[in-house]
Amino acid sequence: MAPTEAIAADIPVALNADLSVNAHETLALARHVRLGGIGSLVVAGNANLQSMSLSQFEAIVELAETAAAAGPVTIGLGPELGRMLDQAGIVGKSALRSVLVLPIIAPADTHGTADGIRHIAHRLGHGVMVDLMRDNHLRPVTLRKLVDEGAVTAVRYRNSVANPGDDYYLERVLEIMGPACVVSDAGEGALYDHLHVRGMASTSSGIAALTPRLLRRIVGLMPTQPDAAAALMAPVLELMRIRAMLGPVQVLHDAVTEAGIAAMGPQMPMVSRVKDKYRLPFTAAIRTLLKAEAAL
Repeated sequence: MAPTEAIAADIPVALNADLSVNAHETLALARHVRLGGIGSLVVAGNANLQSMSLSQFEAIVELAETAAAAGPVTIGLGPELGRMLDQAGIVGKSALRSVLVLPIIAPADTHGTADGIRHIAHRLGHGVMVDLMRDNHLRPVTLRKLVDEGAVTAVRYRNSVANPGDDYYLERVLEIMGPACVVSDAGEGALYDHLHVRGMASTSSGIAALTPRLLRRIVGLMPTQPDAAAALMAPVLELMRIRAMLGPVQVLHDAVTEAGIAAMGPQMPMVSRVKDKYRLPFTAAIRTLLKAEAAL
C-alpha cells in the first residue's frame, strides 16, 4: 500500500472448487471495501499467497491489475527467496508498482534477509515495502542501509507486543523510516498507540475487508473521542480474539462468506475452514461486527 493511504484493506482471495482463483468474487470483495470508503487494497498474507502456485499467483496479479483501475493495490511476495524472485518476474511484467515483501523467518538471519531484499528490488527495478514480523527482523543498522540504498522505501510493522506503548524496536524503525513510511499491522488493538500516539500515517487491516466504514469511523474518532473509538472497537477485538485462536487467514476468509459479502470458496491448503464446533462464536462475532457497522 502507499503509506500515505490512511487505511488499506488486507483482503483474502476467493477460490473455486478446484482451487483456481475466482476473480469475480474477489473483485466483488474489492468493490465492497471501496464502497465503504477504503480505496487502498493489499493482496498478501490474508490471501495466503505463501501457499499459492506461480500459476495461481499470475492469476492474482491479473485480477490485482483489474482492481488497480479503481484505486491503489499492493501485491505481496513471499516467503522464500527463490519463489519471491520468480514472483517478482511476474509482477515486473504487470502495471503494479507497490510491492510488499513477506520474507521467510527461518532459515534466515538479518543480513541474509537484507541481501534477499536487495535481489528482489534489483529484479523489480525499484524499492519495496518490507514486512517486519518479529523483534529485530531486520536490525536497525541493516534497515538503514537498505533505505539508504533505495532497496526499501517503506515497512509494514507486524511485530506484536503485549504493550504497544513499550516497543523499542518500533521506536528505532520510526527513527529510520519516519512515521509516514511505517504502516501499522500489529492488530487493531495497537492502532491507538501507532496512529494517534506515535503518529504513524497508515494501517493495513483484515477487518477492513469486512466492515470498512466501521474501521474508518474508529480511526477518525481516535484523536478527539478515544472513548467512543474504544466502544466501537469492542466487536473488532472480539473477532480478533477468534482470529488469534483459530487462525487469522482462515477466519477472515470464511468470515467474508459468512457476512454475505462474497463467496470465497474453499481454503487454500495449508489451512482449513473454520470447524463446525467453533461456528457459534464465529458467527456471533461476525453478526455483532456487522450490526455495529450498520448502526453508523
